[in-house]
Amino acid sequence: RGNTKEHGNPENSYLNRVFDLKRGLPITLATVFLLTARRVGVAVEGVGMPQHFLLKYRGASHEVFIDVFRSGILLTAQDCARRLAEAQIEFHADHLRAVSDREILARALGNLLRVYLNAEDTRRSDRITAMLKLLQQSAASQTGA
Repeated sequence: RGNTKEHGNPENSYLNRVFDLKRGLPITLATVFLLTARRVGVAVEGVGMPQHFLLKYRGASHEVFIDVFRSGILLTAQDCARRLAEAQIEFHADHLRAVSDREILARALGNLLRVYLNAEDTRRSDRITAMLKLLQQSAASQTGA
């Protein structure tokens, strides 16, 4: 389930702790769901909507968004647009695009970096910064940039 009481707890970002505690952030809960779905052959994708990570399932005639953080409720694109409007964020169709595994990892690391920066934990924030840099370098080398 979503950890609504301790959103800034770094344990929400570590999959092993999410398994142990049975709660986490939208992105870590979605990652567990995504990896499990892949294992059983269900095609879902991560969606990096601003301020909230979702999953997308594409059916034969429509697509549906899954909010794992909020007990797996199903959302339409209009529901997602409404949520963004409530947060005073202008909706763009790109907000609901599928993201790559690399983008999921970068976003999760970015969340963790913010936690450590807010806690003024220089040692851990430096480690996460180094991981993000490696991820960017790896992406650049694969694209030839």
